[in-house]
Order: sequence, then structure tokens, then C-alpha cells
Amino acid sequence: MSTDKKKKPSEYPLFAFRIDEEKKEELNALLEETREALNRKIGPEDKLWMKNDIIYEALLLGLPLLKKNNK
Repeated sequence: MSTDKKKKPSEYPLFAFRIDEEKKEELNALLEETREALNRKIGPEDKLWMKNDIIYEALLLGLPLLKKNNK
């Protein structure tokens, strides 16, 4: 069994950007809906999806598409 100590949020690097309040609320709602949908489909022994994991995956999936479509 792993005895790794859980990291504090302050131990992770921060990635941030600025958007207006309306866009922030829209993104947060979509993130929460996505997180709930993903977590409904996993088993009890699986790691829960967190919002930061979803944002990371969305950027990895979406940025290459934007780059490809703008050539």
C-alpha cells in the first residue's frame, strides 16, 4: 500500500487566465455538468474526476483542433 503524503494545493504550480464573469459562470456550469457525468460512469474503486483534470484533458483535445483548423 502506498504511503504517499497528499500534496497541498499550494504545492502545485498555478495556471490562470482572465475572462469576464459571464464566461466564468458558463465554464463553471459546463465543468460541473461534465464532472458529474464522468463520475457517474466510473466504478467505486476508480479515482473521481476533478475539475482541473477535465480542464487539462479539454485543452489537450481542443487546442490541437484549433491549431489544425487555423492553418
